[in-house]
Amino acid sequence: MALKIVYPICCGIDVHKTFVVACIASTNKGVTTYKSHRFSTYTKGLKEPRDRLKPLKFPFKTQKAYLTVV
Repeated sequence: MALKIVYPICCGIDVHKTFVVACIASTNKGVTTYKSHRFSTYTKGLKEPRDRLKPLKFPFKTQKAYLTVV
């Protein structure tokens, strides 16, 4: 079963106590590339992903949150 591309660009964010990881998936002509970056949870570190993601101009915004306890 193949995955259906719904949005050409999206970002997943994984939040931990001392760091945050953002992974951007971008699809162009059927080929998906992934870029990830790790940020600090201090104020300066939390502003960094906002500044990096803003220029990408995602087609929509969402504010859904999911909690997984391991």
